[in-house]
Amino acid sequence: MESRHDGGCIVRAVARDSLEAMLQPFRDIADPELILFAEAEGEAVGWLPCIANLNEAFIHANGLKYPWDYPRLWWHMRRQPECLAIKSVLVLPDYWNAGVVVKLFDEMARRACAKGFKWADLSLTSDGNPNVPVLLERMGGLRYSNAAASIECMCNTNCLLKGRI
Repeated sequence: MESRHDGGCIVRAVARDSLEAMLQPFRDIADPELILFAEAEGEAVGWLPCIANLNEAFIHANGLKYPWDYPRLWWHMRRQPECLAIKSVLVLPDYWNAGVVVKLFDEMARRACAKGFKWADLSLTSDGNPNVPVLLERMGGLRYSNAAASIECMCNTNCLLKGRI
């Protein structure tokens, strides 16, 4: 089944078993409480998946070049990362101006702060979507390049999101 929406976006239904097989590698690192869906009238209209920024641990592992790098990685993987990596923000075009993205980020900020994250990186997310840095700046986030943004204020009292946490 395929349907076309505004902007040339094609939405395809995916069989549940195919989706589960595709997501299987992420089960060990993904926290289900940090994978959000937005619904309208019983249908999914938005998706915001986030994972802990594992680069905070991998940076200490020297590219896993030597056997002794693996225990170093294990040691650092046990620590709570400060950064939450947001890799995608997807909302159906019919809901782009309905506040769905703001509600997803608002809920994600609540959950991330409760889990001890201090900020979120959206560099990959905003690379293909120039609206993400603009939206986050309006919400109190920080743009650190033309295509990248972070919500460093996610758990900070000066952030627009803080009032909602």
